[in-house]
Amino acid sequence: MKTMDLPDDIQQKMREASREGERERGERRRSSLKHLAYTALIVVLLGLVLALGAVLFGSGIAFGNGTETTVRMNVSGMVVNEEALRLIGSGQTESLFAFYDRQTRDRSKTVLVIAAALTQRIPLNGFFALGCEESDFTSRARNVNTDGSIDVGDYQLNTRSFPGYSVAELAEPALNISLSAQKLSADSRRLGKWLKALLVYNCGRWYGDVKQITMEHFIRILETEAELDAGFAEVVLSEEGSP
Repeated sequence: MKTMDLPDDIQQKMREASREGERERGERRRSSLKHLAYTALIVVLLGLVLALGAVLFGSGIAFGNGTETTVRMNVSGMVVNEEALRLIGSGQTESLFAFYDRQTRDRSKTVLVIAAALTQRIPLNGFFALGCEESDFTSRARNVNTDGSIDVGDYQLNTRSFPGYSVAELAEPALNISLSAQKLSADSRRLGKWLKALLVYNCGRWYGDVKQITMEHFIRILETEAELDAGFAEVVLSEEGSP
């Protein structure tokens, strides 16, 4: 039986449709691989945090005289990180996680935030306070800016600042939390101070005019961080130290 050739325009459309299908499948594969990659990274980072905590606790570094643990009842800044590492290394994590669950309302998110802060060496309570102020740890949070960019997810990552990711990807808690911690860590090193990095996170720069709304936002973060510092000593350390 003689076959009939399709008209050239139909064949062209079919070829275009085939190429478009391949392109879409390729994008889905790349997106899936990227998602798997950053999820695996978080798992690896958390493993490193747990291992580091175990090493520090086992060696007694900065936590006492080797036979007796000193409980600090007035903690702030990176001292909180040290205490968190001590608790993780000793396997005493329940009160630590439960304390921060009050902020995130999600145990998996709590663990992600702790892992990101400890591995990036940024103040744990400061990082939690920022998440509270940015979105109250709401992964679906969105804010459309006047320039058309969108602030996305728990830490309100801006699409213009992170052009390599889609809105859906930036909304994923694992990636959102990880990228936010990386940015804060890099800005802290660049500017020389954690507080400058925290201010830049909202206003976009350190030098120049700072809007009143940015200062109010900044002050609320510091107030929340102070409340967490007090609560950490009162709730987490006192519970872990009790028989």
